[in-house]
Amino acid sequence: MTLIVDDFHYMPLAVQKEVVRSLKSEIFLGFGAILIAAPHHAFDAISVEREMEGRFAHVEIPTWDKEDLKKIGAKGFPALNIDVPEAILSEFANESFGSPLLMQRFCSRLCTDYDVIKTLASRRSFNPSRARRTEIYSSVAKQFGLTAFSRLSRGPQQRTDRLPRRLRNSEKAVDLYEAILIAVAKTGPKSEISYNEIRSALQEILQEAHMPQKNQITNALGHMHKIAKSKIEGEPVLEYVDDILYLVDPFLKFYMRWSLTHADDAVQFLD
Repeated sequence: MTLIVDDFHYMPLAVQKEVVRSLKSEIFLGFGAILIAAPHHAFDAISVEREMEGRFAHVEIPTWDKEDLKKIGAKGFPALNIDVPEAILSEFANESFGSPLLMQRFCSRLCTDYDVIKTLASRRSFNPSRARRTEIYSSVAKQFGLTAFSRLSRGPQQRTDRLPRRLRNSEKAVDLYEAILIAVAKTGPKSEISYNEIRSALQEILQEAHMPQKNQITNALGHMHKIAKSKIEGEPVLEYVDDILYLVDPFLKFYMRWSLTHADDAVQFLD
């Protein structure tokens, strides 16, 4: 018999420790336990109970690669009697952040745009224009990433107004939380971003006089971590641990990449 514990990283540390200690003697006798956790929590089991180190093996499950993602469209569209150019499938895969869910959303939205709700009676080819693909990406970003982004950009409730910070080459002023999210988006956004990378990106987008102090940045990132865990439904979309920001949710990453760019950049992004 093997015990499988999914989402082990969602347990409070005290509960993780209790679970591992309860299983320790049985594991030493050969009992199998599989603890499934997000990559940046892969070693939680031995961090809460050092005696398990010799009985622990880390098995990494890779994200979907682009060829695997393309197969979602390469197999799905023909089943509907649809032909879509491989270049479009490649672009969809490139914008999916390794997430099959995003790839599925792009393909589904393409079908919706062409009023395909079931297998067509005869074969048809669709080659959406750049403008049409823009609408697909914009729709997916707003539908699945906007809510989380809006909640994070508001930050925690405060009794006083927060200092507006002016962007470079713009008359616009933004709140510290929105500035941090814009800076994070500027990195790609990457799935793992260090504090130093965030600070460097902030220096690029904010006027020098409006740069926040280190404690202001780390406090804001800490508040975002708490908001993601307690104020947004479902799995936390991000975590800030040991000066590293982990963007866990592909929909949030896609929203930030797509929506936090200027119009000219968005065109370049699609080309």
